[in-house]
Amino acid sequence: MTEPAALFELRLYQAVPGGAGALTELFEAVFLDAYEAAGARIEGSFIDCTQADRWVWIRSFASAPERGEVLGRFYGSAVWQQYRADCSALMSRVEAAFLLGTDPAHPVGLREVQVCAASEWSLQINPLARPLETVATQVKVPPTADLVTHTGPNSYPRQPVRRTPVQVTLRPALPSDIATPDTAPLHRCLRRLRPTPRSRLGGAVQQPGAPPRSPETAS
Repeated sequence: MTEPAALFELRLYQAVPGGAGALTELFEAVFLDAYEAAGARIEGSFIDCTQADRWVWIRSFASAPERGEVLGRFYGSAVWQQYRADCSALMSRVEAAFLLGTDPAHPVGLREVQVCAASEWSLQINPLARPLETVATQVKVPPTADLVTHTGPNSYPRQPVRRTPVQVTLRPALPSDIATPDTAPLHRCLRRLRPTPRSRLGGAVQQPGAPPRSPETAS
């Protein structure tokens, strides 16, 4: 994808007990490149620090129609057909996706914060308690990226999406960021995340020897 991203998709996968490492390895060795070859961009890849079997990732697209085309190409690819059974065997739960766009009230995007080196990141999801069309422009101190629910149609209906309006904030974690209990609803939670080796977000702290990311559902 060469155009600026207009649509982001936040995914949360629950691996089988002890399976997060194998699931992450499968995606980073096989699926992430296949997604990007199909036209997506992988913005971030994380392990949940307080729920070790959860993998969190964000992919982006140039537009909503482009998302449908990209996912159609990926799920029709030989790579997906070859490894889909292995992927399904490693996952116990796939949450419905959050479809997101840049928050006009806080116009700092994910790419602005990708230069930040941090071993842990804070992901906050909260209900959006203001009309999108009446927000006033405000500036947050970087490096904080804000996204809000995308209200357009789901261009790939085979994958369910959440419709609860939310604001998603992603930034390097602070000591005061306390993760909510794992039983908290996903539309009202704070998670502390650790970047995986190939994550663009947090990429400045990639493990030595890890291949850099270049400029699904998994069910």
